Amino acid sequence: MGAILSRADALGMHVYISDTTPNGYMHEQPAPEAEAEAARLLGRYRRQVLDRYAEHASMVGYYMNFECFPDDYVNDAEVPAAQAEALATWVKGINPKLKIIQPVGLYRWRDTKEAPWRHVTPAELTSFWQPFIAAAKHIDVFLAIDGIGTGLSPLNHTDVNQACIRNLCDQYDKEMWTDVECAEMRRRYASYPIGRLIPSLEIAATHAEHIVTFDYINYLSPGNGRSPSAALYRHYKVYRQSVLKD
Repeated sequence: MGAILSRADALGMHVYISDTTPNGYMHEQPAPEAEAEAARLLGRYRRQVLDRYAEHASMVGYYMNFECFPDDYVNDAEVPAAQAEALATWVKGINPKLKIIQPVGLYRWRDTKEAPWRHVTPAELTSFWQPFIAAAKHIDVFLAIDGIGTGLSPLNHTDVNQACIRNLCDQYDKEMWTDVECAEMRRRYASYPIGRLIPSLEIAATHAEHIVTFDYINYLSPGNGRSPSAALYRHYKVYRQSVLKD
């Protein structure tokens, strides 16, 4: 990592590091003993990383790898918000300059475990994410995952739901970014043609302060040996240049 950050320093790049969820578990609440041990090991690892690379100018933020799924918490934000805020506070305590990013998945929704799944509405997003954002005093950015590539959120739904998250962020003086998925990620994983990527970019541009993409290294890189990825990169460069000219 040191070599990567040194090169990023020289190129004037911004790097946001990450690791795992606040307690090391993705979709389950562990036994107290297991959670305590995970917290001890993760705390030691995170402190080592944050201390070791603090001098690198390129290391500007920390991405909380915590795509908290409301259904895992019975649509109640209290517990995950407290976990996220505790980690953000801890990271800022070690390195106050780091910008903390929390992902927001525009996932499907169900009212109870027995109810059928459906596309989430802005009202349902608000019921979970407004108290979450209100409690997250030390989180700077909320990153909406557009859900297009995974098929979790069609274009019309991601549009209104990104607008919802932007409105909540504005209320609490937070930045709102969007993660635009640049590949189909369902039964098969394949880079988009540029014609499928542009509508997602145009929607994100109306709401987000910054746009990032998942997963650049596999689906949008010119150097990974995959011709669809290289083609998307070339076509994206042409598209970007046309946007900048306008």
